[in-house]
Amino acid sequence: MRHLRALTLALAALSAMSACEQPKSNEKPDETQVVEAPGQQEPEAVVVGEDEDEAPAVEEGKIAKPLLWVHRSDKGDVYLFGTIHVAVDAHRELPKKVWSSLEESKTFVMETDLDAAAGDVMSRAVLPKGRTLEDELGKEDYKKLGEVMGPSLNSYKGFKPWFIVSLLIQKMLPEGEDPAARMDPALASRASTRGLEIAFLESPGFQLDMLEQVMNGEELSEMVRDWDKQKGTLEEMLAIYRSGDVAALKKLTFEDKERKPVMFQKLFYDRNDNWVPKMTAHIDAEGGVFFAVGVGHIIGEGGLIDLLGKKGYAFERVTLETKP
Repeated sequence: MRHLRALTLALAALSAMSACEQPKSNEKPDETQVVEAPGQQEPEAVVVGEDEDEAPAVEEGKIAKPLLWVHRSDKGDVYLFGTIHVAVDAHRELPKKVWSSLEESKTFVMETDLDAAAGDVMSRAVLPKGRTLEDELGKEDYKKLGEVMGPSLNSYKGFKPWFIVSLLIQKMLPEGEDPAARMDPALASRASTRGLEIAFLESPGFQLDMLEQVMNGEELSEMVRDWDKQKGTLEEMLAIYRSGDVAALKKLTFEDKERKPVMFQKLFYDRNDNWVPKMTAHIDAEGGVFFAVGVGHIIGEGGLIDLLGKKGYAFERVTLETKP
């Protein structure tokens, strides 16, 4: 199920959903955590293009080539940052340049409202009365799901496949992973703390509707049949993200596109088209904008760099080593 990679690079709502461990829990991730200021900005450079082979200087333990682009504007620089929605600790792994670029901005724009997404999950996750998860998967695949989830599956018999996917993603995450330290909530928290205006590109309901459409019983069945490879799939994706290798990330993200064209159209291309007018309105009205969206939306043909470039907004890859 290679398109699991695409899912985790596309939907910010997964960041909120995969933090839900029990269906009866009223707890939500602490998405308002305040983090310490990143400190002084180091001299850094902007280099044209998606791919840059030079190894920049970076603080130890930080991502050396963050997936960050900039559009220079008289109204204020506009940043486009590609996130991964789970398993990367923003507080520990994002370099100073990302934080300083956010803090010099006036507006922070992300995919959706994570607080609202987390609050909406449980009310939307239950199957219609009289229908069970076994009906969605069939006996054999339901049995395989039981082998993966163990006795806890008894608590989820009445839940929709997309919600079960969020639980399975949770099982694949590193032990002790902190939901509040994920990129999307951590960036939103910093933006709020610094007094930036916060805006969203789409509603949580839209993301949950789409997730239900693309992650049905058939997709969940495919996931559990291939379960033994799933954790390795996530680890591969995380390693490539941390490397900052755009070419490898494009290959990894879209390698299943020919087999799943409808899924990729819904997850990426339709949404990118919908976002561009909203993004250009922010850029034209105020400048000084920091956009943070799943990196799969940014790269490649039909990605935001491509679409915004055709509208006259040229973005350059930001690096960390020399002065602009």
